[in-house]
Amino acid sequence: KFKFDDTKAIQDAITLSVTNGLKDVFFPGGTYNIRNVKLDSANLEPKDYSGIVLRGSGESSVIKRLPTHNNPQNEYGIIGLLGTGETNRVQGVTISNLGFDGNKTESFPIRSPGADTYGIGNKYFDAIALEYADSVRITNCAFYDGFGSALYSLNSNKLNISNNRVYQLSKPYESDISPVKISESSRVIIQGNLFENCSGALDFTGIE
Repeated sequence: KFKFDDTKAIQDAITLSVTNGLKDVFFPGGTYNIRNVKLDSANLEPKDYSGIVLRGSGESSVIKRLPTHNNPQNEYGIIGLLGTGETNRVQGVTISNLGFDGNKTESFPIRSPGADTYGIGNKYFDAIALEYADSVRITNCAFYDGFGSALYSLNSNKLNISNNRVYQLSKPYESDISPVKISESSRVIIQGNLFENCSGALDFTGIE
């Protein structure tokens, strides 16, 4: 039952890539156990992330949520792209060819990180969380076995969510789960995705 925690190694790899202008973080085939990895604007300038790519070799490159741990309230999403406001935004990130395993049989928050905007769900369970993030592309990824959405977005723009597979997010007797939650965001393209065995509808709130 022992599992390595790969969170720090992956966070360090992303920071190294960004600060050295490499812009490409590759996950070879295998399973990576993660609590929460952040691309945020707290420690780096948002422009530093422009052009960075997180990519794997398909569903054999699995990002898996670690079993339950004592989570800080500001950690949510297996991967979080988190700006801090209208003038401090993360931008220009691509996530592709990765599998996201929500590991719902072993994972729940010890401390609640708070509900998503409009109280739609719990941020801890979402696979990818965007807040104040622009020009983000998520493609050819798989999201499964989770209690949360594949994607949660708030106040983000120019999103391209294409050719992903989202499945087995909950069972009929569990709470309904929206596979994608988009709030207060604009210029969003969602196309060519497959949604399978998802108990909730896509959720679009506060969008013209």
